[in-house]
Amino acid sequence: MGSRSLACLLVLLMGFASFSTASPWKISVRAAEEYVYYGYVPENITGTGPPATAGGPLQQWPVDHGLLIILGNEDGTRVKVYRLPEKRLLEEFSVNKMGNVTLSLPNATFFRVSSDNPVSVTLVGGGNLERVEAMISTFFTGTEGGYIGREFIFPSVQSKTMTFAWRVYAVIPGLPFKIYALEESDVQVWEANGEKVFEFHLAQNKFREFQPKPFRAYRLTSTGNVMLQTFTRDSPSFYPAVEGGFVGTLFYGTCVPKELWTIAEWWTGNLAFIATSTENAKLTPVNLEYDRKLDSVEVPAETNDSFKLEANHIAIKSDRPILFMYKSDDSMGGVASMGLKAGQTAYLVVPLGYTYAFAYKETVVNVDDVTVRLQPDGILPITQGVHRLATSENLLVQVTNIAKDVATNTFVGINAFGACLPSAQSLDITYQGLKLKSVVSEELPWAYIGGAATAVAVVAVLYFAKRKRSGVA
Repeated sequence: MGSRSLACLLVLLMGFASFSTASPWKISVRAAEEYVYYGYVPENITGTGPPATAGGPLQQWPVDHGLLIILGNEDGTRVKVYRLPEKRLLEEFSVNKMGNVTLSLPNATFFRVSSDNPVSVTLVGGGNLERVEAMISTFFTGTEGGYIGREFIFPSVQSKTMTFAWRVYAVIPGLPFKIYALEESDVQVWEANGEKVFEFHLAQNKFREFQPKPFRAYRLTSTGNVMLQTFTRDSPSFYPAVEGGFVGTLFYGTCVPKELWTIAEWWTGNLAFIATSTENAKLTPVNLEYDRKLDSVEVPAETNDSFKLEANHIAIKSDRPILFMYKSDDSMGGVASMGLKAGQTAYLVVPLGYTYAFAYKETVVNVDDVTVRLQPDGILPITQGVHRLATSENLLVQVTNIAKDVATNTFVGINAFGACLPSAQSLDITYQGLKLKSVVSEELPWAYIGGAATAVAVVAVLYFAKRKRSGVA
């Protein structure tokens, strides 16, 4: 990535203006003195371009940084950014509502962001994404810090082109941003300059797709609780649970339609949805477009089940708590973030690459049969495989799935990645006050309806035959 291209992108990002309007509704959340976010800038970041000559190899170039986009949710929010593990202060600043500060961090940087109010923290990078030619998959946090709410301030990280060109830059089902209505909602989306760009109504358990302009700040307001997601087939993501946190029994989000499971299958063979549970669990996926159940999925206890879900938009109901994620193919790579609440246990599938857990206070972590005590800002690497993870305090986890060239079987780097990061404090948010409606509607008893229709037809024939014999026209 050339310095000129980076400068242009940073100008776009730093050009976000401030815009503030009072939110009509606020979630009741236990206030914290500090909100803490953790992450890691991958060490092997690249850019990928088309062959220099017809039939030649793809062009590759190294990228030496990632970008940390921090948007303010409230005026006068104080933010500090540290480099770990040395806890060296990198930046300290104040940001207003919809104000933006974008930092360039070197490869292989562990970092901590702390603020006195919740902020929107999005880690992005890769040469293809910085050229505005790639997508990411992530859910965005609302202004109260959790993934469910009535107000969101978010960066529109998306590709300027939506088509398949020389390689799959932005394979997405539909438009890049999706809103899922957990309650009946009137939704408005605003540019940073105060211009309203979208307005629509959503019935409960319905969704809406929209496409803002790339790399700008937007504000979404809603009269009901919603979730906000961006998704591409080529980027991994954990799905937040409606109950709060990431382990739960109800999930909403974008899926992968049938035709996108098979595009360029020779180099995208191991993408999948993954569910894990400490108990035997049964998943009931529902296609939100047609209010129709898909085939149920059985998840064995203490292991993982990988499966395809062929739909554009889904809700998943589980009879036992699960951890649910979408894993993109190893050949594309990507970054995904999640967290476990204090006292929670889950089975985590760690793909190729490197995965780290972060503790914001002294924490006892058990990985399989190994117990580790982490100090505040402690970092724990977790190796590839399926691992039982238990924690005494809120724990944040970032999974980095390294891109791999399947033709040469060598790692070539990640050319696009990104995730909106949760704070450790956001894991304590719960949503018991939601006015939910079941996503699993009762199916019509077609066999009985068919039998009843036959009986009605017989009665009708007999009735008209009797009228004919009686001479009644």
